[in-house]
Amino acid sequence: LLGNLLELLRVGRSSVALTEPIDVGAAERSQAGALAAKVVALLEQDAALSRAQLARLVGVGKSSLSRAFKAEMGLSVTQYRSRLRLERFLTLVDPHAGNLLAAALEAGFGSYAQFHRVFRAVLGKTPKEYLAER
Repeated sequence: LLGNLLELLRVGRSSVALTEPIDVGAAERSQAGALAAKVVALLEQDAALSRAQLARLVGVGKSSLSRAFKAEMGLSVTQYRSRLRLERFLTLVDPHAGNLLAAALEAGFGSYAQFHRVFRAVLGKTPKEYLAER
């Protein structure tokens, strides 16, 4: 992940993809894949959906959703949602004069503390450190 970010910065791209696109054709070959594809589509529309809401929308239990999603995607629903929100944040924030709180909230984080914790866990540095290097 960090290598991908560094490479994108090296070549001068301003948008950074933290999530891999899902091959829906391949995903529909399995029940877990179809479920994961539905969850990804729902999270693309609304990254604020909880695991309980996602489970209800796709018609399975929370535990079944978690197991199937992790088996197919290699990430938990929470990890995927956090990375999706980070990707949105990085496209929203202006590295020179951006309001980090406004961009974090618009990206779907519930608070600045949650955003900061996730950012540091995924990227290994604070948002200000990252943006200063960008």
